[in-house]
Amino acid sequence: MKSFVESYVNYGDISVSQIDLQCLVLTTDDAHNYIYQFSKDKTIKQRYLDLSKKYNDLGYNKTVTGIGLELCRVITPDISKISITSLSAFNSNHAENSSLNDIVKLMSFSLHPYISSSYTHAYNYNKETRSLAFKKYCEQYFSRLWSYPEFGYGSGFAPYYPVESYLNKLKPGDIMMIPFWDRASNSLSRVIGYLYFEELPDVPGDYDIKVEITDENGRVYTSTLTMKFDF
Repeated sequence: MKSFVESYVNYGDISVSQIDLQCLVLTTDDAHNYIYQFSKDKTIKQRYLDLSKKYNDLGYNKTVTGIGLELCRVITPDISKISITSLSAFNSNHAENSSLNDIVKLMSFSLHPYISSSYTHAYNYNKETRSLAFKKYCEQYFSRLWSYPEFGYGSGFAPYYPVESYLNKLKPGDIMMIPFWDRASNSLSRVIGYLYFEELPDVPGDYDIKVEITDENGRVYTSTLTMKFDF
């Protein structure tokens, strides 16, 4: 492989849905295009080369086989910003139409640190250093991510670095090269991250929430949903 990333997935949209009391899941839609390293289409091949140059992914020096190869996929364009607004009064610190970026965390993974280190620094995953929320929602990712043969199955070393940050602390480079899976038989299909609420509203009930996701090209994906906080 000339590059570590086998393909980039150009998604059409991003959806947001509640999966339990304190968590939203981010998924891409089915209207996506694969930009393959091994494509015979010259246009796709050039798009792939341009992206490889963009991320300096041009000289992979190891071997990827089996399950590793199918995991070398990331989304494009990159996400640069995520914002959450409560359209309902949320708690004593967050009135109607207040930003919740200071109490909501993005949890996902990024390949960028590994690529930018010239493939020398895989992440040493230590469960003890991760939050309970990250382990609950994201360890299912790691059960696959650390299956790369070159790192040793179950070694704890993986090319994808965890992302766990309050939205108001996120910088554009923190969420570059997010992994993508598209296996219909797998529950992780199209998942690109989770939004976890560190605080609950003062009163149980339904709350209107707006999520805005901005990509690197300035396109904004907006979802407005009613979250049920039944505690």
